[in-house]
Amino acid sequence: MTPENGFVLTKDALDVLLGRLDADRARAGAKYETLRVGLIRFFEWRGASTPMEHADETLDRVARKLQQGEEIRDLPTFAVGVARFVFMEVVKRRNTQQAALRKWPSPAAADPPGAPSDERMECARKCLQTLPTENARLAIAYYQEDKAKKIANRQVIADELGVSLNTLRMRMQRIREQLEQCILECEKKRAENR
Repeated sequence: MTPENGFVLTKDALDVLLGRLDADRARAGAKYETLRVGLIRFFEWRGASTPMEHADETLDRVARKLQQGEEIRDLPTFAVGVARFVFMEVVKRRNTQQAALRKWPSPAAADPPGAPSDERMECARKCLQTLPTENARLAIAYYQEDKAKKIANRQVIADELGVSLNTLRMRMQRIREQLEQCILECEKKRAENR
């Protein structure tokens, strides 16, 4: 998976970063993990939706700067500065995504596709309502078109959200898994109550 910034952490870049943290590889690994945990907290405190991914992206960028030969005096302080920039980008992406999501159908107005029975459809409706609004709207928009139109529609959605098509697919996979689990639990409860 390629991150949104397009940089993929290489072994060489990681080695440079670890070398800057400590000459001993084991201590460098421990310092790396301590720095990563601190960055995860940084993003959690600010309400980021995926703090671990953002912390990893921050460390990737720091590693790239080191590999490019940038002189960094205080690595943890520099990493926090990079994290601030990453967070600003996250907020900008989030605002762009929310603007796109607001123009898609509301979960209350749509029937989830692919639900064969009335009971399953009722469970699907209920489960769709349990999702965060932005995820429910995304699911509805994602499955809105049929056949050839579906591919073009999904590309439009990815473009509007400012993410790659692959990132959109992965996000939808997580949403679909949540829905499927919820629907199974709902159907199980209905069967028990008969």
